[in-house]
Amino acid sequence: MATRTSIGASASMETRAPLAVDPRFWSWALKHGVEPRDCRPDFVGSAREGWRGVVATAPIATGATLLRVPTALLMSGRTAAADDVLARALSEHHERDGEPPLTPTDRLALHLLRELSRGAESFWHLYLRQLPRSYALTCGWTAAERNALQLPHAVDAADRSAAACRDAWARATPVMEKIRLPATYRSFGAWAWAAATISSRTVFVPFDAAGALCPVGDLFNYVPPPPPHVPKVVGTPLEGPSDERDDDEDDENDSYFSRRGVGGDGAWSEASDAWVFVARRDYRKGEEISLCYGQHTNLGLLTHYGFTMSHGENAHDEAPLVVDAKVRSGYTSPHTTASAW
Repeated sequence: MATRTSIGASASMETRAPLAVDPRFWSWALKHGVEPRDCRPDFVGSAREGWRGVVATAPIATGATLLRVPTALLMSGRTAAADDVLARALSEHHERDGEPPLTPTDRLALHLLRELSRGAESFWHLYLRQLPRSYALTCGWTAAERNALQLPHAVDAADRSAAACRDAWARATPVMEKIRLPATYRSFGAWAWAAATISSRTVFVPFDAAGALCPVGDLFNYVPPPPPHVPKVVGTPLEGPSDERDDDEDDENDSYFSRRGVGGDGAWSEASDAWVFVARRDYRKGEEISLCYGQHTNLGLLTHYGFTMSHGENAHDEAPLVVDAKVRSGYTSPHTTASAW
């Protein structure tokens, strides 16, 4: 089994409870303006397994609002800038010659670890307590575990993810020292945990390229968009987006998804100053509500979110097909054996 990237045991994290979320966290969320509509966090597997999700408490129609999370509750670059200690350290780091620049994801990871280290003094303490203790994203795997993927393109993707995470940790270490993070939170394991949290749990916001951590909103589980598969090349959240873009292809894909409601599971609303989640289909009472995070192969899901889907569940899974050089133009050379395939 692959290494699960985890934070140190001394950090404030979730303790097992009979409820899907800590009642104190739920009360905190409601007190600060979170508005669930006909849905609630619940176990979607067995309580022993601890699989959490969001379940409909009444029939829900397509397009109905499911949840509103006020902008003030989101953890993002905006809230990082409001922390005087962190903001000063980031500014000094930016002005120092020879220091590699920090990415938006680096800054959000620093913000996350600093708030975690503050314990009960953090505004987000109850939210941070219920985050997963560990993740299975490839950024935290050992070399042996990455090599166990066997397929060259999969091993390469895992290697790049792990290398990007270590590079980010090296870039951010001077700032962690400047703000005097305790050693537990300065370790590579803690950094990999923060990177995995951001990669797997953030929502898109127009004011921060790293996205934002969204209390309650990050409890929805994934469902892939419907077929047909429309191939798309994108960068990884840990490395940044690709600079290459085919405008015609993107426009076509956007049209395809908008016609079918795919990817329309929510957005940040400036008018309501909140992240608003909506239903992409009808739901029955008691049914789990799943959201579409986008179109991903199983390798992409493993890299960015730390899980894969079973055979037949993901119509968008793909893998490169290596064809023998003797095979040309749709016919097989008489000298090509079946083993070439």
